[in-house]
Amino acid sequence: MAAVLAPMLQADDAAAARKPKRFAVIFNTGYAGDRLPKDPKSFELLVRGIKKAHFNTILCKYEDWRAEICKKHGVQIFIDLLVSENHIYENVAAFKKLCMSLRGNEVIYDYHLWSDNIGGTYPGRSRDVRNVHEWDLTHAAYIGTCRMSRVNRVVGLDILGYYDFHWARGGHWGNVS
Repeated sequence: MAAVLAPMLQADDAAAARKPKRFAVIFNTGYAGDRLPKDPKSFELLVRGIKKAHFNTILCKYEDWRAEICKKHGVQIFIDLLVSENHIYENVAAFKKLCMSLRGNEVIYDYHLWSDNIGGTYPGRSRDVRNVHEWDLTHAAYIGTCRMSRVNRVVGLDILGYYDFHWARGGHWGNVS
């Protein structure tokens, strides 16, 4: 019986280790690209501004100098793995290297793997989650979707975000309920 329960308990311990330590209020200018300032002084001005606006996390491409600025101001980084330099499935070697280098880094909130309709992509998204769990046991894997279809087929997901284009339908309350 212990041989059967041990892997399940280890999986629970790993999931607990990946759980974010705080609720994130995320500043986001879009994903799958880097629209934030490339200059450290301008980026720091942005971080100070978002902190004053009560954000505590920023979605962006990871860079060491950005992490230093965010740490200085108590802001965590929600790493966008859809930017080309570390793209989750188009540049797997860079993605792996980044994840492994950030184990235990307290500036990191989690990894943004996907934000779109899951549809038939759930095998690839499950692979991406599995890779994050293998390469960085200390941070969660996030997927956002605008349609709940097949989300339940993504294996091992830590955090799910639902977003919706309510303005295209004239409101969102029907979808939320």
